[in-house]
Amino acid sequence: MSEETQVVKAERAAPERVREEPAFTPQVDVVETPESMLVLADLPGVSKEGLDVTLKSGMLTIQGHPEPEEVEGLKLDHEEYDVGRFYRRFALGSALDADNIDATLKDGVLRLVIPKTEEFRPRRIEISSG
Repeated sequence: MSEETQVVKAERAAPERVREEPAFTPQVDVVETPESMLVLADLPGVSKEGLDVTLKSGMLTIQGHPEPEEVEGLKLDHEEYDVGRFYRRFALGSALDADNIDATLKDGVLRLVIPKTEEFRPRRIEISSG
């Protein structure tokens, strides 16, 4: 992976103390293909409405807030699973086409396909006999 095509892990969110709820760092896989970079982020419990993916000054930010499941008529006596917002931020390399990012969310996994610019995609050179 060249420097131009990198999706750099710029910031990992630790639980914040300035908010009433903790912020969690989602686990992310980054895969390079000849045509693009693929980012897969685990966001359990986050719906499309609770997800915000933004791009500003070459920084890609993922923020999500899960909706805790509440069962009517039941009271929680003991809690071991902490629910809070997700936050992750990446710097995008110059070889990535930030204007054409494709984002989908399915089964708690955010899938971002970030195409490479044309000049950084591999291409076959035709050889002439001459």
